[in-house]
Amino acid sequence: MLPVLSALTWVRIEAPPAAAAQRLRRQVEYSQLGAGEQESIALTVDRADAVLLCSDNRVRRFAQGLGIEVLNIAALLLACKLAGVLDQDAIRQIVEELGRLDYYRFRQDVLAKLLG
Repeated sequence: MLPVLSALTWVRIEAPPAAAAQRLRRQVEYSQLGAGEQESIALTVDRADAVLLCSDNRVRRFAQGLGIEVLNIAALLLACKLAGVLDQDAIRQIVEELGRLDYYRFRQDVLAKLLG
């Protein structure tokens, strides 16, 4: 799915600024997050137009405390479905890959909305 996403003109893939990561490492709660969560927060913390895609409540609260706008993964997928950006097959593929690669699981009621 990453090659498909990276081909979209509105998706940018980049590394977080080293200065932001270094500044954030001083906070104990930041150091307790996973590496991917840390990178995501470091990438978005100094960008007023950035939105962090996340479904972990601890990460969401921490990021919001830094002033970062956070969007739930399921909410993004549902918005993409309703806007016609992603069809049901694409959403199913994303859901399956999130489960396989990140062990991410959707609640059954949410899955029904996404795939129904």
